[in-house]
Amino acid sequence: MTTTTIPSKNVPTVDQTIKKEPVGTSRTAKEPNLEKEILKNQQKRDETSKNHLHYAFVCFIWVGFSLLALVFMIRVIHFILPSPFQWLDATQIQGIDKLIFSGAIGGFVGRYFKRFY
Repeated sequence: MTTTTIPSKNVPTVDQTIKKEPVGTSRTAKEPNLEKEILKNQQKRDETSKNHLHYAFVCFIWVGFSLLALVFMIRVIHFILPSPFQWLDATQIQGIDKLIFSGAIGGFVGRYFKRFY
């Protein structure tokens, strides 16, 4: 005795389960483009964050340089003025001289330029 199976109305046939994709849109063709786009966007985000940090550091250097120049100008003005108008005492002058001529600031800026340029 042979048995034959009658397909149920709710069960899809083989032709219905196979969905045909249009030519040139296979999954393998889309993946490399997607990976390239993801990589490009990641590189763009990395470069943007590096640029922000770079600009922040450059601003920090300019602010520090401006403050150092201001302190130097105060030292020069104090040196030029006659003695009744000088307002800095010996310890303050010594502190300014240490700050300007110690070389620590120059070493810091030098390390920055050596690292990035």
